[in-house]
Amino acid sequence: MKNANAQKAIQLINTLVAEGKIQMSDFIDQIAILNEVVEIETQSFSNAIRIEEIQDKIYVYSYANPMAISKMKNLRGVWNSSKGAWVLDASQKQNAANALLEVFGVDGLSAYPTCKIQVQVQDSETGAPVVVFSRPICRAFSRDSGAKLCEGIYMIEGKINSCGSAKYWGVKAEGIFEIHDFPIAMLERENVKKDIEKGETKIL
Repeated sequence: MKNANAQKAIQLINTLVAEGKIQMSDFIDQIAILNEVVEIETQSFSNAIRIEEIQDKIYVYSYANPMAISKMKNLRGVWNSSKGAWVLDASQKQNAANALLEVFGVDGLSAYPTCKIQVQVQDSETGAPVVVFSRPICRAFSRDSGAKLCEGIYMIEGKINSCGSAKYWGVKAEGIFEIHDFPIAMLERENVKKDIEKGETKIL
């Protein structure tokens, strides 16, 4: 509703200026504020990466990034499969937030603005998911399991599959993929900016 009202107000100001009834210079500040309202209202937000505090514990939700998993283990986190979250002592809340910020660009303490990006991938990993800009793209569970797309990932063209040997199995991905709910803060990372400049990554 705020977005619709802000757009109507902008249209009204533009109409009155066109009719010569007001001067645009008298409403610069107001238009800037209205444009901010429109931008905020139309922006997508996510809390897929988040920290929930319950009594003396915190529950850390994130994507299955190997670096994030290692950091949660270092903070004595225990995986709770029923909740799909790492359980840590509440005293580690800020440390967990710092870890999430380092890996994902957001600290999990509040909802964050997101966008969709399209990436070109040609990669393989042994015993771990293929990861692009901290987001797991696909994963396997054994040499013969085949591969599975990770949460929020869409394959536009290409292929994914399991690979390797029975002991050293892995996963490989080749093609064009969409990453949804990508934190806008990550667009400021140097590796992301370089890929955008080269045309290998697109903001949708």
